[in-house]
Amino acid sequence: MAIRSRLVLWSSLPVLLAVFPVTRWFLLQWFCPLTLRIHYQASIWEEWSPSAKDKTSEAMRLDIPTVNVQEFSSSHALLEHLNEMYGPSWRHKPLLLKHMWTKDQLQQSNRNLSLQGLLQMNDFKIPYFSDASQKLWTPDAYGTVQQIVTNMTFGEPHKIGSQLLVEQHPSWIAQIAPNELVTTLFGNYFTPEAVQKRWWRPALTTVPVFVAHTQTSSFTALHCEPIRNVAVQLHGQKQWTLVEPRYWKQLQPTVAPDGRAYVASMANAIDAPHYNVVTQAGDALWVPTWTWHRVDYTTTATTDDESEDGIAIAGSLFHFRFYDFVTQNPLFAVVLFPAMLLELIGYNTQ
Repeated sequence: MAIRSRLVLWSSLPVLLAVFPVTRWFLLQWFCPLTLRIHYQASIWEEWSPSAKDKTSEAMRLDIPTVNVQEFSSSHALLEHLNEMYGPSWRHKPLLLKHMWTKDQLQQSNRNLSLQGLLQMNDFKIPYFSDASQKLWTPDAYGTVQQIVTNMTFGEPHKIGSQLLVEQHPSWIAQIAPNELVTTLFGNYFTPEAVQKRWWRPALTTVPVFVAHTQTSSFTALHCEPIRNVAVQLHGQKQWTLVEPRYWKQLQPTVAPDGRAYVASMANAIDAPHYNVVTQAGDALWVPTWTWHRVDYTTTATTDDESEDGIAIAGSLFHFRFYDFVTQNPLFAVVLFPAMLLELIGYNTQ
């Protein structure tokens, strides 16, 4: 009798689990092909929508905490201000750091990650998005940096989003952000040594460079990733839309269509409290682990002469912390664990 009871219990457990929408969503991510997954997820998204909206009481558009880096005498003074103003847990929320670089610093002639520097890279081939005005998750073309960026200057809707540049030239990480500042604020993870893979350990820091034209409606669709990100604008400007991880049910999430370690949103509109932020040359945006973000390469009113060329160049300091990966969103962590392992060892990167 006892054995029969156990068999009944175990055989009914999958059915009982499947009753819950979160469990059904989880099982779909693991065991269902993409085309079927999108179809069956729709009913789950509909179930989540009313309950998720009921829990949303905050204003839909949020004000992002903002500081002007140049107003502080040192990075330690800035850190002290952030702790006093926003509390010791300020890193759990997005933060805009205005003027991390000054205009004079960005115009130094020895910068490789400038418009002129990129236009000289005639022997460096990378994957890129041929038409970033479409919702593409994976690069679909291949060419030299020089040719891709030249085409952008003539209005082509290409987009570069590649970590290969800094992987090949680790010292260029110093051109993304001032090391002393980001080390003081976010930890000692952003050195040339940190981006170099070793046979005994993966690189927990990666530094993708993003380039696109701001007058071609290019964009990066809404998604979230298991990494912390210091996104630094080096040239031109971009518009960001950020949503905190807790609103994930309102964003119609699905595991990355291309098999990489991120969660994509299939929502046509952002029906959740969110931040709208414009990063201009020299600014940096702190994006905590699992924070949803969409990036639009659009031009807004500005007096900055460099925006006339229409090119936006940015670099992101990605860092993976296992503690944040697990604690900030345990469900996503379990779903993405295999893909995360593959990326850490260098497979399926771009």
